[in-house]
Amino acid sequence: MKNILFLILAFQLLSCGSTTSTATVDPHTQAHLSKHDAFMAEQQQQALNKKLAEKIQGVYIGKIPCADCSGILYRLELFADQMYRTEMTYEGKSSEPVVESGEYALDKDYLITLSRSSDMKYLKIGNPYLILLDKNGQEITGSLAKMYHLYPEDMKKESSAVEPNPNFLIKKFQEGIDFYATGNEPFWNLDMDFEKNIRFTTMDGVQYNAPAVQPSKAADANVIRYRAVTEAGELIIQIFDRPCDDTMADMKFENEVRVEFKTSAEKDFKTFNGCGDYVPDFRLHDIYVIREVDGITVNPQDFGKNVPNLEINATEKRIFGHDGCNSFRGSVRFKPGTLVFGPLASTLMACIHNQEISFKIGKALDGELQYKFEDMRLSFYKQDKKVMVLQKVD
Repeated sequence: MKNILFLILAFQLLSCGSTTSTATVDPHTQAHLSKHDAFMAEQQQQALNKKLAEKIQGVYIGKIPCADCSGILYRLELFADQMYRTEMTYEGKSSEPVVESGEYALDKDYLITLSRSSDMKYLKIGNPYLILLDKNGQEITGSLAKMYHLYPEDMKKESSAVEPNPNFLIKKFQEGIDFYATGNEPFWNLDMDFEKNIRFTTMDGVQYNAPAVQPSKAADANVIRYRAVTEAGELIIQIFDRPCDDTMADMKFENEVRVEFKTSAEKDFKTFNGCGDYVPDFRLHDIYVIREVDGITVNPQDFGKNVPNLEINATEKRIFGHDGCNSFRGSVRFKPGTLVFGPLASTLMACIHNQEISFKIGKALDGELQYKFEDMRLSFYKQDKKVMVLQKVD
């Protein structure tokens, strides 16, 4: 998780812009300033690269697809001085690895470039893994994408289940995806934009697109069902509200997913089982002060330094905050327009003042809440009743 926080901080540093001025500047002075700015930017980049190299040093391993063998056992060791060593063993062809070493470079987009001249010289930093890119430096998409992830060698299988890379989730959010799922045997992928479309693809060549459809509740309240029918075929999606482990990718998801699909020319459905998650709403990723709870206005002056506040961390799916008396933390799940807060762990200070507001904050942040952005503020609702109003910290 430290890697994630460091990468977010580094990204913020790298993305900081500078304001421009319309004032006239002497050309010689401007040239001098430009050289100085370029020098400072280069120094900053070098300092960030040094810190990043120290963070990512270690051994990463994976088994990647091979065109003429059963798979390539890939081992990559990165050193803090930006040197590397690779070992590639071609299963079914030779037990002796092909060894190579050299230097690697880093850029502001967290791209690693090995000095090798052959393919597979580009990698992107994920968390806690690295992503092998194609010969053009682009991410490999489709059902085989996860097979190009290299994980730390010391990551134990029994405890290595991880959350999806936050950069991956941010990209999904930017693309308008509300829910995604994946599975294997055979490999398949599902992307759902609840307002626009559904995309289902498989390694066997299926590429099915359908307009978005409304869900229906099954007899079991913990199952949501979608059915899409087009001229090309029929797709039935069931999302089960229970944890799911993708053992091949060593990842944990919050939902089991079952997809049934048939083309218009087929009589019977084929069933695909896998795991999926709702994509977090990254607009919520921020720190807020609590302005109102259960109809009562919160006056910051009544709380001194402990003004009631709430931090929503969309990448870690966690919340942190203070109710004016005690600090608290807990988990949060994301659904379209809805947040589901898990049990909150809180300190146990005995407070004399403002007990009513502290109690109401804890009660409001219990269970499932609908949210809306209203008048530059964030509002929480329970069964159509507004229970809290928050404002971002400047």
